[in-house]
Amino acid sequence: MKPKTNQLRMSSCSITAIVLPLLFFGLLGVAKKEPKLKPEQLVNLHLKSIGLIDGQTARKSCEADGQGVLNILRGGGGTLQGPAKFLSNGHKLRMSILFNRPDYPAEEVSFDGDEVDVGQVSPGRRSPLGEFIYSFDEIVTEGLFGGVLSSGWSLLEVAEREAKLRYEGLKKVDDVHYHTLRYRPRKRSDLEIRLYFAPDTYRHVMTIYKVRIEPFAGRTIDERALQAVVRYDVREYFGEFQEVGDLTLPAQWVVDFTREMGTTITMLRWTMNFESIQSDTELDPSYFRLH
Repeated sequence: MKPKTNQLRMSSCSITAIVLPLLFFGLLGVAKKEPKLKPEQLVNLHLKSIGLIDGQTARKSCEADGQGVLNILRGGGGTLQGPAKFLSNGHKLRMSILFNRPDYPAEEVSFDGDEVDVGQVSPGRRSPLGEFIYSFDEIVTEGLFGGVLSSGWSLLEVAEREAKLRYEGLKKVDDVHYHTLRYRPRKRSDLEIRLYFAPDTYRHVMTIYKVRIEPFAGRTIDERALQAVVRYDVREYFGEFQEVGDLTLPAQWVVDFTREMGTTITMLRWTMNFESIQSDTELDPSYFRLH
């Protein structure tokens, strides 16, 4: 005998009453993200990803050699390449890519522990990236530039630097989710600085610096009309991780530079692929001064 229609409806309602709550709570379980990390927890997981435990020092120095390439992505065209080198000793640092061109001999940044120096491409003129770093040298003095390649990497000395860290959860950048850490230097900075970590390994894979510069007030309406807001978006990417002694360090370092000035947009990319990375080598202090 076939069941009556009202019996079918009652059975369907009963099943629905059971299944819907299960689905609801099941969906909640799917939507629920992993527990929110405290900044110090993320930092500790990150340091373990390098090969460090209990806050031990990474190494006294780092020396990396390879090849560098500059690609002009917007605002011109062309490619330059030459030998690339990265040195660090404690807080000291030096990065260079030698292009050996009269109009662009090299891209160079140094920090001797006291002052940041940025090479000029011609007397009184720096590259767009060089000018940005020269204007916002906290990128270097805070131990951010170069990421974990630097022996002065900022997250090795969070307490000493007195930086303010805020965990912002898993954020999507270019369709990929990363653990995100907001970094505020102890001294005032106009930069928005965020560090990004791979969700599976906790390796530091990207830093993004952003700043918006308002035009100065002109004396006349015409002067004010000629000025424009300037926006910078500078990103460091790290990849091709490999074992260097007991540590895991990136063999590729990419710096993307974007500047928007009114309707004019400049986009440049420096890529450094290091074929040799050594730790705890003896480095002459003079290496960390451009002049």
